Amino acid sequence: KLFEQSTAEGLLRDEVDHSLLVEHAVVVQQVAVRDWAHRLISMPAFYRRALGGLYTTLAADAVEDYRAQLLEKLRAL
Repeated sequence: KLFEQSTAEGLLRDEVDHSLLVEHAVVVQQVAVRDWAHRLISMPAFYRRALGGLYTTLAADAVEDYRAQLLEKLRAL
């Protein structure tokens, strides 16, 4: 729903299939959860990985202004 809503709001170009974006976002989240559950990373590192993965996934299809905002969020993590 996030990707459809972002497309409807004009934030995504809709050039990358939403199912691929969702799959990528889920995989990134799963890896972060696994690493946290196995105590390989801390909770703050989990948040950075999880959010960083989502921002990167969104940036792959974002319009330029939104992409710039996402990249700024990535730098701030």
